Amino acid sequence: MKTSENSTELLQQQQQELRDAVSYAVEIAQKAGATAEVAVTKVSGLSVSTRLQEVENVEFNNDGALGISVYLGQQKGNASTSDLSPQAIKSAVEAALAIAKHTSPDDCAGLAPKELMAFDAPDLDLYHPAEIDVDRAIELALQTETAALDYDDRIVNSNGAAFNLHSGIRVYGNSHGMLQSHLSSRYSVSCSVLSGVDDQLESDYEYTVSRKINALESPEWVGQNAAKKAIARLKPQKIATQKSPVIFMNDVATGLIGHLAAAISGEAYIAKIVSCLII
Repeated sequence: MKTSENSTELLQQQQQELRDAVSYAVEIAQKAGATAEVAVTKVSGLSVSTRLQEVENVEFNNDGALGISVYLGQQKGNASTSDLSPQAIKSAVEAALAIAKHTSPDDCAGLAPKELMAFDAPDLDLYHPAEIDVDRAIELALQTETAALDYDDRIVNSNGAAFNLHSGIRVYGNSHGMLQSHLSSRYSVSCSVLSGVDDQLESDYEYTVSRKINALESPEWVGQNAAKKAIARLKPQKIATQKSPVIFMNDVATGLIGHLAAAISGEAYIAKIVSCLII
């Protein structure tokens, strides 16, 4: 069985290969008289899901993609490829250059000034390897779902439980000479169950996620909280119309800023204008 040290060594080797790929793409663009910025991401991992205490899915993934933006003056072209071979990268750069030649100049197009680039990017401590095999992943998912189903007789069904682990590599480079990269890890356990009383059914979920495997909440905590939240939804009561403070659950509150950002984004404004024009 591979150790976490072996996995880290392999990931670091892949990281260097991706750095070379980014440098190669930037070099091709510069030889064509353009400036460029290139980003590549590679993610690998394991996902296990159970339902009603039976293994439902076991999935391995190993995905990667490179995206490039080239600038011919203030004309911009974009292209991407999931094939990271030298020939595919060369073709992607050439495609971006061809697009740039046919786009309208944009005063805002181009790289940010070099002095604003984070050439000395700090280490954000994003990577914490852990060797979890399929059997252990299945065990964690089953423990989570069992804790939920055994919590209370009012838990009548399950949408399933899951354990996920992912390791990632991110590389960014541009014509200013910047070439930055980092490794990252992510682990999560989740569970969703249904509660029932009389003819009423309600569902809810719980999860825990961290970059460190040891920082996750226990499977029992996830399962029991999923059950508690599903039960708490039973027999809801109406309240009279009134003004009152609203307290958001922590997992809901974290999404409020995201909804606000989406509402005020340029794309949202453009979509609104287009819809008005159509009407």
